[in-house]
Amino acid sequence: MRSRKAIEQKYRELEAGLSKNQSVFFVEDAEHIWGRIQKNSVYWYLSALIDAGYIRRIRKGMYALKEWKEPAVTAMSSAATEIAGLLDESGFYYYVSGLDVLAGFMLHVPEQYPVILFAEKEAKDEVSEILVRGKMRVIEPTRLKSELESAFFRHTDLPLIVLYPTTSFEYSCDGRAEAEKAFVDLYYAVTRNAYPLAIQELARIYENMRRTGGIDEKRLIRAAKARSIHYDIRFIVESGHITKEARMFDRILNGRKTNED
Repeated sequence: MRSRKAIEQKYRELEAGLSKNQSVFFVEDAEHIWGRIQKNSVYWYLSALIDAGYIRRIRKGMYALKEWKEPAVTAMSSAATEIAGLLDESGFYYYVSGLDVLAGFMLHVPEQYPVILFAEKEAKDEVSEILVRGKMRVIEPTRLKSELESAFFRHTDLPLIVLYPTTSFEYSCDGRAEAEKAFVDLYYAVTRNAYPLAIQELARIYENMRRTGGIDEKRLIRAAKARSIHYDIRFIVESGHITKEARMFDRILNGRKTNED
């Protein structure tokens, strides 16, 4: 039987090993921090720390330090709420994603921003027509940059909807993407479709999600795979565990590729 002192020591190691202001962690984080101990010992210590009141279990594989508070679910924007009302009446499957789900993880939420909407692929035209009749501007993702630069956009108050057709409604519920899917969709929109959000703000959203327990990183990677950006997301998730030697190795390889080109 391990002593109370040993359990306290593991807690101090855990607290010191987590990133600044990080109160939520995963089994993998504990394994990394505690080093060379067997996996069954990791689970034993986690269980003992729960019993002793040092940490609490949020869900399978995810834990929180005692001061953790569950983040509140924020209300969607007025445009997204209006979209939900129109499409709920129509009977078409859809879900709102991006900032309308993640605004609670931002310090300053923009007054207006394009709504990221996913709708049935076969009903894309009908959904677009419903929203246009509801006095909204609906565009395809590839047109977002030109739309934002247009004179029409600068002089209209019509809500701008970026419509993504889809055949999958995994990682969504009641017309709203789950947090992991919302981040994947926002990341994709920012990095592939010129969505108007600074990459620094996107990074802050991720940091706040991780710190407050608003994200399951394994689920995040699975959600990213469906959008073919799992390499990006896996790199972000695992960046804290990548050694300086590996980073140097990567720079050497990329340098060689550039010279060869």
